[in-house]
Amino acid sequence: MRNERDRRGRIHLTEASVARLKFSEGKDDETWFDDEIKGFGVRKRGNTAVYILQYQVNGKTSKLTLGKCSEIKYPATSRA
Repeated sequence: MRNERDRRGRIHLTEASVARLKFSEGKDDETWFDDEIKGFGVRKRGNTAVYILQYQVNGKTSKLTLGKCSEIKYPATSRA
């Protein structure tokens, strides 16, 4: 199953959907953002996936790594 992104490039992130994330062809570093929680996403580089929070301060965009997906239970599994 291909990643089901909406037209803004967002996906409904659940524990199951995170486990199924696959890179777009030719990529080995990709980020998927949740379709409901602004700024919350998953960044996958090689074989490692981490939860991130992207935010802006004074017009500068930054990403905060929250932790490895393998070590943190997805916080919104009740939405699934």
